[in-house]
Amino acid sequence: MMQEELEQQQEDAEKGHTKEQELSGTKRIIELQDDLLRCKNEQLQSLQSTVKTSVEDSVKAGIKSYSDACAVKSSAARPTIPTATVKSLVKTIVEEEDRNKC
Repeated sequence: MMQEELEQQQEDAEKGHTKEQELSGTKRIIELQDDLLRCKNEQLQSLQSTVKTSVEDSVKAGIKSYSDACAVKSSAARPTIPTATVKSLVKTIVEEEDRNKC
C-alpha cells in the first residue's frame, strides 16, 4: 500500500511538472505572438506612411502638370493682334460701310 501511494505521488508530481512546462510553453507562445503583432503593426504604419507620401507626391505632380498644360494652352489660345492691324481693319470696315450707305 505504501508503495502504491509513493508511486501515485510520483506520478502526480510528474503530471504537475508537465503542467508547469505546458503553461510555460503557452506563456512563451503568447509572448512571441505579442512580439509578432507589434512588429506587424510597425510595418503597417511604415507602409501607410510610404503610401501616403507617394500619393501626395503623385497628386502634386499631376496638378502641376495639369496647370502647366492649362497655362500653355491658355497662352496659345489667345494670340495677340497688333494694335496697328486692328486699327487698319476697323478703318477698312468703316470705309466699306460708308460706301454701302450711299
